[in-house]
Amino acid sequence: MIDSSLAASYHRGHPEHFATGFAESCVRKGHPARVICHKRHFADFSCAVPVVPALSASLHDRSSNDEYDGGLDDFHVFESRFVEDLLASGETVSAGDLILMPTASARELAGLGKWLCHLGTPVRVAAIFHWGNARSLNAGTLDAALMRRAGRSIKAARPVEVRYTATTVELARALSGPLDQKVDLTTSLTFLGAMSRKPRQSERKRIGILGGARREKGEDIIRDLIGRALADRHDIEFVVQDHRVPQGDPSMLAPESPRVTLLGGWLDEDDMQEICGTLDLAVLPYERQFYGDAVSGVFTLMSGFGVPCIVPSGTWMSRRIQEGEAAGIVYHGDDAQAVHAALVEALDTLGPLQNASAEKVPQWRSKYSAESWIGTLPGMETLPSRPSAYR
Repeated sequence: MIDSSLAASYHRGHPEHFATGFAESCVRKGHPARVICHKRHFADFSCAVPVVPALSASLHDRSSNDEYDGGLDDFHVFESRFVEDLLASGETVSAGDLILMPTASARELAGLGKWLCHLGTPVRVAAIFHWGNARSLNAGTLDAALMRRAGRSIKAARPVEVRYTATTVELARALSGPLDQKVDLTTSLTFLGAMSRKPRQSERKRIGILGGARREKGEDIIRDLIGRALADRHDIEFVVQDHRVPQGDPSMLAPESPRVTLLGGWLDEDDMQEICGTLDLAVLPYERQFYGDAVSGVFTLMSGFGVPCIVPSGTWMSRRIQEGEAAGIVYHGDDAQAVHAALVEALDTLGPLQNASAEKVPQWRSKYSAESWIGTLPGMETLPSRPSAYR
């Protein structure tokens, strides 16, 4: 697995979650594996398989701010650096190995192709694309041209098999043209640990607002929402995460109250899943323009732990509820008042909602756990399965 965003920053989140889960999955299945990551914060990251801190640039780094050809400069500079870093690492591959890029970009995909051409060993390649402007991939655009070049670079390495996936339907469709092959939808990048319910000291209903604090995740309305809810109901409490502030510091995201627990910084896997086991409800006040087709890791996690969710209409999350795969309440407005009304409805019907959510957990985990999705990657069913030395 190669991910330049892993250990590139002191911030943690999806890259670390996926790398940790992927490593543990490989160990359970007996697949020897290793993770190649950024050098910068390598000391802060560990997982169940060897970690190779080989990369000196993240896919988010920029070399030029020129509004006309900065993107082209970035492609050439960081494609070359990616190849140089991989060559300097001394890493090798064996025929039929799987190379997974869980956070793919055109420049690194092109660099991967050049590295594989240098090695001359036929392997399997899987790459996952995340956020992106699908319209920027239309024919004639720079992004489309660079992605085309990346796809050709991979083909030049004569891989055994290639699979590309994307986290939204729109992005998958847009990538299919320049990559010149079908791009599938990534069903899940979220690993789900063992189910457990933790005893609580309070009898209040516990509501979670978790994940990275960003505008597209509703940070502009969360404080107002919490204030309304606390004033309206005395039988509830909130657990709110703001990764931008150190633990113990105040946050603009939530009012100070004995009924609000603020979690600062990023949470490790065990802590996040332990919190899920204490929640009665989760609120995801996300912006539709960002989450229309996007698969939400927080929603996937909550539904996998039987926690009903309050989500906006017109999103991948709301469709999972409307199609009976998950349980929750769908709201149609855009402001704190609309989310608050949905929260009231959820609290008034909490018993049936929780029962429905619990009933759906086994099927949800079977379909939407990253553990299941990994099994669909090229060659996973035929990769060597033998006792790993990295347990």
